[in-house]
Amino acid sequence: MARVSDDFYPRDKPSHTYHIAAVAFNSVFMGEIVNADWDMFNSKHDAAGIHAAARAVGGCAVYTSDKPGEHDFDLLRRLVFPDGSVPVALRPGRPTVDCLFSDPTGYADPLASTSAPPKVAKTPAAPSALKIWNTNRFGYVVAAFNLRGSAWDRRRRSYQTFESEVAPVTAKISMSDIPAWAPTRAPGSAAVAGVAAAAQFESHFRLPDEVPTDSSSADPVTDPAAAASAAELTPTLEPQLRRAARTAAGAGTGAVGAASGAERMVVAYSHVSGELRLLREGDEVGVELGSRDYEVVTMSEITSLVNPDSHASSSTGSSAQQTASMIELSWAPIGLGNMLNSGGTVLSYKAAVAPASNGPPAPGSRAQASVGLMGGAGEFVGWASEAPVSVTVEFERPDAAGRARAVAFFYDAATGLLKVPVDAPDRQTITVTW
Repeated sequence: MARVSDDFYPRDKPSHTYHIAAVAFNSVFMGEIVNADWDMFNSKHDAAGIHAAARAVGGCAVYTSDKPGEHDFDLLRRLVFPDGSVPVALRPGRPTVDCLFSDPTGYADPLASTSAPPKVAKTPAAPSALKIWNTNRFGYVVAAFNLRGSAWDRRRRSYQTFESEVAPVTAKISMSDIPAWAPTRAPGSAAVAGVAAAAQFESHFRLPDEVPTDSSSADPVTDPAAAASAAELTPTLEPQLRRAARTAAGAGTGAVGAASGAERMVVAYSHVSGELRLLREGDEVGVELGSRDYEVVTMSEITSLVNPDSHASSSTGSSAQQTASMIELSWAPIGLGNMLNSGGTVLSYKAAVAPASNGPPAPGSRAQASVGLMGGAGEFVGWASEAPVSVTVEFERPDAAGRARAVAFFYDAATGLLKVPVDAPDRQTITVTW
């Protein structure tokens, strides 16, 4: 472990926005060789919100330097569970590709150009937000920050405020912020080499579950087009779904996952606003951020929960009708919505669908999805195309009150938002049945 930033200075107000930018950009390099440490912070502080959000997506240790008795427990409960465990993202948090060459502070360094005297004021850079992305076990997370207004002044050798009134910025969050979901390019296009390089960089941090299982004769290192293919840029969830599909097929329960050739769709859940949206390639979540504002967006890929064999054996309609029937029941888990890194609270995920039959399965036997959660009270959030028949919670510890029980849930048919209250600190498995 090694520090990748300057200190957290509680009394140096202009330093806090620059601190967030520094740890993210330094992690691009330092994250390759060390477990990046983003430093401590005070939970009861004017800038505690952006510091907490940054630690939630930084893939780093989370620790505070609070004075005894001076704590913001509401904020700390969004970072840490009652037993002290933390839903840490799996990689070093790094800026998204479109932010790599933009200064989110907006500072125009007078020493950056030798053609003007140091005392000549320069126009600040165009407003832009900093976006930091990271990986969870079954999805991704992107945090956006407005860090404008202060920076390190090389002439004065100190942090300085250079904008008395910070204008809001708009962050545009999309699937392309995630290297694994970035659009593929046609062979020979100017962007192929860049996508291939991103794929190689991504492979340094790829977990065993993320290694592509599809065989290919093309060498992704020597063939940029192969590296830029969908097989190379594999999202976290797809290998899990392929294994689930093979297991289900062997057990006669049918396949689980997206239809072959189907358009990828993801669910984006915004922590601060509480909004949930469906995203296709090219769609964006626009977030307006005031001074030192932030938003954390958890993204999870939608899984089809319909057995394709049942449709293949009986469908006589058009291909469009068959595609519609394939996605008639689908869902995506988000995690504990009250935590800043909601997706980091999901430890396991599996799904099963009803075996192929001539008739439609009865309600309660169509499909089932189980999500294992880290311990912590709050509210589980997911998305479903249809309201479930029932939701049950099973606790991991045998001595927990009630091994398994049915629980009430909330479902919004207009948005597909599913909420399940979680009222015990133990690790638990939520099972959703349709």
